[in-house]
Amino acid sequence: MAKPKPQTYMRIVRWFLIVVAILLLVYGTIFGMLLLLGYQPDTFERFAQIFASQPEEEGPPPRDLSEWTDEELAAQMLIVMSPSYDPVGLYMLARIGVGGILLSSDEPYDNIAAVIKEVQGQTPRNIRMFIASDEEGGELERMQRKIGELPSAKTMGTWKPERIRDATFEYGRELHDLGINLVAAPVADLAVPGTYMTEHGRTFSDDPQTVADCVVAWSDGMRAAGIAVMPKHWPGIGSARDTHLVVTTVPSREALEKAEMVPFIAALESGAEMIMVGHVVASDLTEPNTPASISPSAMAYLREKAGEDVIIVVDEVGMEGANTTGMPRPIDEAVIQSAIAGADLVMIGALVTEDSIASLTKAIADGRFDRMQAEDSVRRILRLKEQMGLMR
Repeated sequence: MAKPKPQTYMRIVRWFLIVVAILLLVYGTIFGMLLLLGYQPDTFERFAQIFASQPEEEGPPPRDLSEWTDEELAAQMLIVMSPSYDPVGLYMLARIGVGGILLSSDEPYDNIAAVIKEVQGQTPRNIRMFIASDEEGGELERMQRKIGELPSAKTMGTWKPERIRDATFEYGRELHDLGINLVAAPVADLAVPGTYMTEHGRTFSDDPQTVADCVVAWSDGMRAAGIAVMPKHWPGIGSARDTHLVVTTVPSREALEKAEMVPFIAALESGAEMIMVGHVVASDLTEPNTPASISPSAMAYLREKAGEDVIIVVDEVGMEGANTTGMPRPIDEAVIQSAIAGADLVMIGALVTEDSIASLTKAIADGRFDRMQAEDSVRRILRLKEQMGLMR
């Protein structure tokens, strides 16, 4: 048998090296992307554990929160933004025991209703999560590809309240069928020409009473469909710059009470279950250079107006607006400061979930965040969940 020529050996070696290089390039690209997205090498093992195990059967959740660990209290005080196209991420958050999930993608998983139903069966202590979605209508409508269009606040602001109520009721029924039980809406901010919120059609009107009427009608329709509401962004960010990007100041408390706060008072009087606080500074309401979302004085004011049962939610603390002017802080520190100030639910991104729980847990254990205050917040959350049938 003839031996292969040297050129043949070289050709074989060359092709082998090319194949190895391609495989390494593909592997490196995938691994690099996963690290960029925040995954760690042990994530894959955790994925396997999620799908290989089932939560243990548990009895009714204890009403005595003294039986809860600090970590359980901390997790229940978080509502986590997670893509609706990522069922594995939703499973992981459910098993951790967070208070809620905010679906944060315009491209929901094909069978999102089945995923939500299964995910709700993964939660500890037989306590289901708030499954929320940004459904203002118009540009911010996460489930549009699933259930059709909901007109923007700008459009609905020209409608009569009865028409608004009918539209949100029909849309809310579709959301309910998907397993969504909470909306991060309606927007109760006033329209101010040339500002971020107004330019994107997210506000009903520049007239406080018109906005109040629209907010109440919008909320009534959703609640009639079985969906809880979260009017936003108290104390009113209609005049603010984009709080995703900058720290911004709004009018003084006296001015806000006469205009921007009017729709929020109407929402509370009509039975709003939650109020979302925005990242804005206001004189005589917040401490100097301190956004309402971490301001004890602003939170105390809102608690007095809202009553004991309403859940105070803080908008996502990864926004630049959550930073004190000139004094940026880590996200987990913003979580702690929001909770200390008086927030019951703090909104965060999925990638900082574990750090936020760990930091808030430590703050409770160290006494920096009073455990009795944490129990009060969780008690409000569980009270609403029980009313919504989320306690198994």
